[in-house]
Amino acid sequence: NLQYSAPSVLNVIPEYSENLTVNQFPESFLQEDESIKSFIANWSITFNIPHNAINDLLKGLKKHKCFKDFPVDSRTLLATPKQTFTKLRNVDPGTFFYF
Repeated sequence: NLQYSAPSVLNVIPEYSENLTVNQFPESFLQEDESIKSFIANWSITFNIPHNAINDLLKGLKKHKCFKDFPVDSRTLLATPKQTFTKLRNVDPGTFFYF
């Protein structure tokens, strides 16, 4: 009986398993980080991904050191306005709100 054991990913690419600090990442990586955020934001809007699903994805990504500076909330990623603008119109006997 011949048994095959797949090599560990860490054994295949040991030169990439070093601990790096943010200061050691090249500027191109930091720009790439922003493009990943933009990709996730655009993808979530294109496919109508619910905010709770985006939040769960961001929470999972933040566990990896490469994504430690990612936001934890979809509202930050998508730059959702904090304030809801309303239009008020006086209608007897009260006020009508436009959201």
